[in-house]
Formats: sequence, structure tokens, C-alpha cells
Amino acid sequence: MADLRQRMSDRLLRSGVELSVDRYEMAERARADRAPVDAFSDESSVLLLTGWVSRFNLWMARQIRPRVHRQW
Repeated sequence: MADLRQRMSDRLLRSGVELSVDRYEMAERARADRAPVDAFSDESSVLLLTGWVSRFNLWMARQIRPRVHRQW
């Protein structure tokens, strides 16, 4: 069971990081285009949704990762 949790956590972590990088690249392209981005534009909605999903993936990866108990 711990192995399954570890693998799922790793996949979620990888997915969250990839989405964060994609969001950063999209935001940089939007700044480079100097296009006006209002709160109701499609680009703004995609950036917002991508941010939420990546943060959720990173949070979920941390929640399901098996706990390591260390002996001191």
C-alpha cells in the first residue's frame, strides 16, 4: 500500500510541477505580447485554472505521500 501511495504521490508531484512550469511560460508569453488581460479573458481564465490545478496536485501529493518515521 505504501508503494502505491508513493507512486501516486510522485505522479501528482510531477504533474503539479509541469503545470506550474506551463503556467509560468504562458504568463511570460502574455507579458511579452503586452496584450491587455482582463479578468474575463480566456487567457486569464486558463492561467487561473492552471494555477489552481497545479496547487491542488502539489497539495494532494503531499497528503497521500507515506509518512516516514525516523528514529533519532
